[in-house]
Amino acid sequence: MDDYRAELTDAFRAGLVARYPAASEARLTRRARQITSLTVAGLLLARINRDEAVATLRTAIDQIHEWDLDA
Repeated sequence: MDDYRAELTDAFRAGLVARYPAASEARLTRRARQITSLTVAGLLLARINRDEAVATLRTAIDQIHEWDLDA
């Protein structure tokens, strides 16, 4: 699971670099970790509580939209 988490974080970070090229390294790393955490939580919740899994993944999307407003 840790290898998957690391790979997912790297992929999200690459996307964030493309979307927010002026962001600091620390900010990009923190944001990638946040999106990864919400994604992994959503995947784990999917087996036990579908509605909460969807809500958790939507939170990740909402967070990105908020970052867009701050950019």
